[in-house]
Amino acid sequence: MRTISLEQLDKDIEGLRKLVADGKVPQPELDGLIELRDRLQHTSPDDWDAYGFLIEHLPPDDADDLLIVLKGHLLLEFQVREFVRRRMLNPDAVDAGRLSSFAMICLAEALCLPTEEPKWLWTRVKQLNALRNKLAHNLAINQVKNQIEDFVGEVSRRQTLASPTLGGAISRLYGMVKALGDLANDPDFRLPR
Repeated sequence: MRTISLEQLDKDIEGLRKLVADGKVPQPELDGLIELRDRLQHTSPDDWDAYGFLIEHLPPDDADDLLIVLKGHLLLEFQVREFVRRRMLNPDAVDAGRLSSFAMICLAEALCLPTEEPKWLWTRVKQLNALRNKLAHNLAINQVKNQIEDFVGEVSRRQTLASPTLGGAISRLYGMVKALGDLANDPDFRLPR
């Protein structure tokens, strides 16, 4: 398993600098890694654990799209369920309901303000859920290639991904839902108990 750390990112950045200088890798990939390193510099231990979990379980970009969608969906569903748990007064009751992934996504959306940013996020999470459902019943990835490209394109456009890949798009949504979960722990954001 490859772990993420500032030291590892520094090594990766130096290696990527050489590849960019040699014209083997486009500049935006280096820029994206530098931006990630800057964001992670002041990261909490909980965030490091979440990023490490993502890196450990999300297949690399050169893996089969089917595997990336299936595992990426599981990772994102974990964050959605964690967000809902943090927002509920009695989270065990939600767990006992054994809600489907789609129902949990709708519940998470209901726990957010109906403004543009959360609506956009939950639409993308639902889009990934629909992709997963199609692939769970039909393993022919070619039938959903256009939908995967639309998903990656929309996330990339809205979030300005340095490297617009399926894994990158899923990772960005994972981070956004994780951030909502962190916000749910903020006393100013929490529902009264």
